[in-house]
Amino acid sequence: MKCAFRVPLLSFLALSLGGGCSDDTATTTMDNAAAGSTTSGVTGTASTGGAASTTASTTTTDGAATITSTASTTNASGTSTTGATATGTATTGEPVTSTGTGGGTTTMTTGATGAGGATSSTTDASTTGSVPPTGSSGCGVPASQELGEWVSQGGEREWAIYLPENYDPERAYPLVVQLHGCTSGTNNVPVERESGEDAIHVRGTGSGGNTCWDYQADLPFFDTMVDGVKQAACVDEDRVFAAGYSSGAWFISLLACVRGDVLRAAGTVAGGNARGNGACTGSIAQIFIHALDDTENYWDNGQGSNHINAMRALVEANGCTPDSAVPEPPEPCERYQGCGENPVKVCNPATGGHSRRDDYAAAAFWEFFSEF
Repeated sequence: MKCAFRVPLLSFLALSLGGGCSDDTATTTMDNAAAGSTTSGVTGTASTGGAASTTASTTTTDGAATITSTASTTNASGTSTTGATATGTATTGEPVTSTGTGGGTTTMTTGATGAGGATSSTTDASTTGSVPPTGSSGCGVPASQELGEWVSQGGEREWAIYLPENYDPERAYPLVVQLHGCTSGTNNVPVERESGEDAIHVRGTGSGGNTCWDYQADLPFFDTMVDGVKQAACVDEDRVFAAGYSSGAWFISLLACVRGDVLRAAGTVAGGNARGNGACTGSIAQIFIHALDDTENYWDNGQGSNHINAMRALVEANGCTPDSAVPEPPEPCERYQGCGENPVKVCNPATGGHSRRDDYAAAAFWEFFSEF
């Protein structure tokens, strides 16, 4: 079974992708031929005696953080009293309460707790990364749809939003754009099962033959979906991810280049390479999953459109050290070294054919996205 993914002849694409598909595999005229921490911003709250203030400094040496923290309070009469000061080495993340002699209590929740009891700053609960969230225009807007289920947004092109069951319009959530394989707009890696209460999801339907993705129509549609969710819900602008299977994975290989300023990271299963050789708008982190016995979309059969070449292009773009991949869970995954802020991870199970790999792909994707 072969999947269609049509791409216009633009200067940055040295590739032409074919029209229709059967089932949910991407194919091209070239593709499947038989021959071929440190933290900041400590939070302080005063329980009695007026305001509480907290200062903290963090020094990182060889992976260990040395933290000095001082809590102080000001009582109702305006007298300033200094609480406990402690210095320690960061080891684990626990909330610590420091009480000043004037009765004020300062609670600091942090990603690192000093052995001596001092703490550094807090990480926003909406993400697991170290960068504070940047909320979209939809933050503060009450949900206008049912929670915990996919709800169609109407319009000429079908697309749907999934909000977690305990959605909070004041919390900036990561957004996962799900891009399906051919035959159905719901032929997606079910990442929402793994993200639980910690992400918003959106999915649409490709306009190509056999319900595949067609770049000519679908790149603007991708933009419409992302912008629409940002207006309707509270999205962390800096944590937009994409998860794609087959035709959707092909689409992501292009988006990784031309929407590198929109996406933070992506995960792909059983895709190909539509990246081209033109200038990109940025680069992203990515995890690639592809069974070595997939004969619908080959991982590598010597063609430029193979999925392995999308990975190689990203390794180069992200400044990773060539041939530096080392084993990392889940098996049989490996991570390239020296990639900086945009890691590249590849998983090549020996068997599985052209499947979505629901046995571990969704969990592997969400674990990877949670790094940012």
